Amino acid sequence: MKLSLLSSSDLKRLVNLHHKMEALIAKRLRLEAEIDAIAGGTDHPSIRRGRPAKAKKLSKASVKVPQTSRGPHKGKKRGKLKSAILGALSKAGVGGLTVKELSTKIKVKSPNLFTWFYTTGRKVSGLKRVGGKYIYRG
Repeated sequence: MKLSLLSSSDLKRLVNLHHKMEALIAKRLRLEAEIDAIAGGTDHPSIRRGRPAKAKKLSKASVKVPQTSRGPHKGKKRGKLKSAILGALSKAGVGGLTVKELSTKIKVKSPNLFTWFYTTGRKVSGLKRVGGKYIYRG
């Protein structure tokens, strides 16, 4: 059967038949569960009496909260990356440094440096990009 040769009405009929088949399969599974319940001597699984049980609360000691790397952490000083970047660029002098060279020098991932240059670096006066290298005159 090629789907490209079927008309839209044929496709609708196929979809309806598929839905009916799924409903019959679900009904069969329910009937089998009832038979198993009767044969096993237990009540019907869909009949529940009373309220559902509440979930147990976990104590704070047993729950470990993962540490996230977002935002400033307690005890960390702000502006550490800025001072490291500007210090390395001022030592490099007029030749400047590429982002890759700078990342190996101050041990920071290069995508973080690119983000820093396009956000915070724009606000720093004396920081310029010349031919793929960053130069700091400050």
